[in-house]
Amino acid sequence: MIKAQTVSHKSFPNNSELINKYLENLSHSKISQRTAKTSLKTFNDFYGRSLQHLQIKDVKSFHKFLNKSPKYTLRTKKQYFGFLKRFIEDFLQMNIQYFKAEDVILFMFFLKDAHNFKWDREHFHKESERDNNVTLEKIEITTILNHLKLKYYTKYLMFRLLAETGMRKGELLSVDLYVKNKGVQIDIEKDLNKRFLRVRGKTGKKAYYISQNLSKLLLSYAESRRKMRVNSNAFFLSDQGNRFSLGVLYKLLVGYDQKQKDGSIKRIKGLCEKLGIDKHITPKTFRLTLNDFREQMDCPDKYLKILLNHKEANINYEHYVSDKTKRDKFIEFYDKFNPYKNLKL
Repeated sequence: MIKAQTVSHKSFPNNSELINKYLENLSHSKISQRTAKTSLKTFNDFYGRSLQHLQIKDVKSFHKFLNKSPKYTLRTKKQYFGFLKRFIEDFLQMNIQYFKAEDVILFMFFLKDAHNFKWDREHFHKESERDNNVTLEKIEITTILNHLKLKYYTKYLMFRLLAETGMRKGELLSVDLYVKNKGVQIDIEKDLNKRFLRVRGKTGKKAYYISQNLSKLLLSYAESRRKMRVNSNAFFLSDQGNRFSLGVLYKLLVGYDQKQKDGSIKRIKGLCEKLGIDKHITPKTFRLTLNDFREQMDCPDKYLKILLNHKEANINYEHYVSDKTKRDKFIEFYDKFNPYKNLKL
């Protein structure tokens, strides 16, 4: 426990002064500085008292608050708490004259012991108020895809895959020209002819089924992709000849701020704003939309899960890619519950 020695309130710096002084000396990137500022403001609002009276139990309470909060992702929680710990360490060292030495040592040991701070996996994901309930109309999907088809053909194929399969953005970007399965190299063309794609997801290997038309388009793209002499196994390549980064698809939809040479900031409009779609759309929106349309078509719950690669009893990766009987059955259900089969995408 930290408890300040007898000292007047006037001589002890207020919280804002201490935080600002710490931030001024922070040698991080501008993005990290903003994160540090936000994290310390969040703690200061939560704590609500002078740092003169800071105790270990206050840090524990803030960790518990972050741990259970649906407002932040796990990554953000760890970033916020990491900046807070470094701030407290700096604060104690710079103001040690106000505290008992043994209390400072005890607090330091507490902060450095990672076993004191366990993160709850139940609250791993942020609950977004903006995109969890947003879905697209078919005309909006058609508008987006037709625009991309004329302007950015590679991204057209990528977003069409998002729309027709519901795969996650990380899974989409993991698609390779070839994969190794039990030591055997399998080219993507072989899978495309069977109307599915192998991906790597956060829970392991997965496979998504595709329409006959999309299969033909991807086979044609694969032929062109083979002619590109680049040192990458990625199926979809950026203009720089690399695998796309995770943020590219999001930025394309919602836009981003671009710093100019003169230091000014230029706002780059997102696709939705350009096309007059007044919704906060992310790559995840296409997955939610597809599932919503399938529910409207009375797709059985079991096949809703299978087609979106949710865990389902007695169904594993080999059923998707190796067992022809199972695969043909799943493709039959894919075609039956394809809400876009009559659209000109």
